[in-house]
Amino acid sequence: MSIATMIARSGHRISIEKDIPTIDGVGSRVSSFVALKTDVPAWIQAANYDTIEEFARRNLEVTDTVYVATDPEIVGDGYRIKYGDKLLSVVGVKNQAGLDRLWSIHTRRLT
Repeated sequence: MSIATMIARSGHRISIEKDIPTIDGVGSRVSSFVALKTDVPAWIQAANYDTIEEFARRNLEVTDTVYVATDPEIVGDGYRIKYGDKLLSVVGVKNQAGLDRLWSIHTRRLT
């Protein structure tokens, strides 16, 4: 069974959103998140101890890891993942083993 099939069978579906900041009438920055990808098959689990510690060394908090079988195309800051009623802020992304078959998205739970 392929990685993509295993992830698809998990039943988890996410949306990947990007913050597109705008300026309101009084000159204040307003966050507006736009869905870049929707209905993406994913596997979501609590971050493991090693991952939590790796990011903590850089003063970053990670609570969950999201695995996807397609390139999430997340570059830079300002991304979040929506899963049901949960919002996860993207902290980092890794192409597992550099094989373009599995990506891990390290996140911090917002809600």
